[in-house]
Amino acid sequence: MTPDAQAVQIYVTEFFPSVIGKSIFADMDNLTLRFGFYITNTLQSYSLFIEQGRLSSIETESVDDNEAVFELDSRTLLEIASGALPPQQAFFASRIKIQGDTLKGLKLVPIFEKFIQQHPFDVNNT
Repeated sequence: MTPDAQAVQIYVTEFFPSVIGKSIFADMDNLTLRFGFYITNTLQSYSLFIEQGRLSSIETESVDDNEAVFELDSRTLLEIASGALPPQQAFFASRIKIQGDTLKGLKLVPIFEKFIQQHPFDVNNT
């Protein structure tokens, strides 16, 4: 497994669980949805469930039932998660593709950016 792939796994299996049940999206207490990440270079799928603005669970299975799925490589996800690359910039540079409900996915991009600003991931500590 590459260092980037290992860091993504830590991000999903250790960092995200540390915020389960916490209000992670400021001013988004009415936000309920299921979205996913598909990591193109590792073929890994992750589904995140948000209920009333709180991360309620994470699955490392199929992303078929998600409302929107962000397809990106591990390096792009880590750059976004650390705050080094704004999600909107990654999207407009074609480093992220959205599958499923594209409109919902586009609405999630600035929300995810707020999450990153509040909860940056230190890639150097992996």
